[in-house]
Amino acid sequence: MNKVENKSEELFKELCNQQYLKGFVFHSPKYYDPTEKEAGDVVLWIRNYLIVFEIVWRNPSSQASTKSFIRRVSEKRKQLENDFKTYRDKQVLLINEESKRVEYSKDNFVDGNFAGVIIVDSDIELEEIHKKSYKKTLENNFSIATMTKNDFEDLLIEIDTIPDLLYYLKDRQDFLKSIYSHCPEKFINLNLQIERDIIALYKRKSNSFDQYTCDDFLVENIWDTYREEFKDKIEIRDSENIQTSMVDDLIDSLLKNPLENEIIPLRAWELGHFSRRERVMFSKKISDALNDSRNETRQFAFFNSSTGCWLVFYFQYNTDSEELLDNLQSMTNLKMIKEMQEKSFKYSVFGYGFNISNGEITINLIIEDAENNQSYTEKQYEESLKYFGKPQEHEIYEFTE
Repeated sequence: MNKVENKSEELFKELCNQQYLKGFVFHSPKYYDPTEKEAGDVVLWIRNYLIVFEIVWRNPSSQASTKSFIRRVSEKRKQLENDFKTYRDKQVLLINEESKRVEYSKDNFVDGNFAGVIIVDSDIELEEIHKKSYKKTLENNFSIATMTKNDFEDLLIEIDTIPDLLYYLKDRQDFLKSIYSHCPEKFINLNLQIERDIIALYKRKSNSFDQYTCDDFLVENIWDTYREEFKDKIEIRDSENIQTSMVDDLIDSLLKNPLENEIIPLRAWELGHFSRRERVMFSKKISDALNDSRNETRQFAFFNSSTGCWLVFYFQYNTDSEELLDNLQSMTNLKMIKEMQEKSFKYSVFGYGFNISNGEITINLIIEDAENNQSYTEKQYEESLKYFGKPQEHEIYEFTE
């Protein structure tokens, strides 16, 4: 790969870093079999969520036909198929945003949580992708999306977390697979910027393609119409989403300041596993708690449906910060006991403790695993009920009704 093409990869990596995807962007993935080989160009990775990008770049000064360039898209599809097997079966070395080498373990791999994206970076009009070639990208047992770099920039207007991007790519794959044979011409021409129309339809139905058909693409200006008709709702949504920046900042801090001997950033991963709208649900509660010193303490718990773990947020006010860790430990244990008693809980409880005193915030973090907490008393269970009630189920909506 020449140096100019590496610049394209670098630009794409920087694009990801500018969004809330930062902290989970990796590049230059390599593995040995037995010689050194590549496993993608750019990687988004958080715990068992993995999105691999293969970039196809066209030199503006090239005189070659765009047909030969488009054939490389098919080659990238085959490369993604190989990437899938590589991450499933091997250890892969990645480089993070701080230029540190990180090992991806195959133990993190989950078939249904892998997606591939082919990014086509070209400043000139392109030939159409061959219909059969595009169809093959929809026939894999994992999602493969083919889009231009401009398409991806459009996508990041509406999607800015790894969970949201993975959910979209998987739903997109199922949707296109169901309609492609009826209107392939809509998707094989990358010059149409169809991605913004696809994401517009998806957002109109609160992250769903339910009951859409090819006919829905016959309407002109789908993207612009969505942005205009939903203008007020989008403003409210974006305002709510901005409030979750405190969660993004906490994730960023946990990644940059790992605990001693912390090899895997589990605490950051657990928070990063929430979608943007899920973060809205508990960000307001965190904000309210940080600004409320009327009580001596405050706590709440939030269930992470994607990992099966619980998160306990504990707040204490104007007390000795040295007591925070002990109090957080006690509260996390009580939550663990309650879930084990009522639900035969087998996973982890993550504790995030905040001490607020004289305008300063001290944070402590712990993790409790169910396998290390097999014994407890009836008295401890009764005490847990004083602090944690019956879990409330919340519907997650893209837009506030």
